[in-house]
Amino acid sequence: MTNYELTIDKYSCNNASKYYVSDPGNRIAGVFDKIIEVAAHKCDSYASDVFWDMYHMVEAVRDDNTFDRLLWFRETRVSSVDIKDLTTLNYSMLKNIASQENIWRLSHKLELDEETNRSVWKNVFMRVTCRVSTSQ
Repeated sequence: MTNYELTIDKYSCNNASKYYVSDPGNRIAGVFDKIIEVAAHKCDSYASDVFWDMYHMVEAVRDDNTFDRLLWFRETRVSSVDIKDLTTLNYSMLKNIASQENIWRLSHKLELDEETNRSVWKNVFMRVTCRVSTSQ
């Protein structure tokens, strides 16, 4: 049986671009501003669907839990999936996600701070591209 996986890459290699926003620690205002901006620009209806993902991120930040989701913005709504759940999706579902034009990754994760060499929480909202490939 062939297994499929969704490969996720940055849309732009420039972290200072309009496709990447980050906030340190428990600050999420910059990330949420960008989410609302993208939803307002891309969705004609049901843009408020994104508030569910924002709510779950607030919970993760509050409880110091990892949060990692893909969000895709369409004319009629915002859809999302947990990164960890991608392994349970079939080929056609993965192909549907990869075919979307406006895919973004929203995450709250521990990352190594290169200046202090300590792990710190980082909140990131960045545009990504996806493609389906076979896995061994």
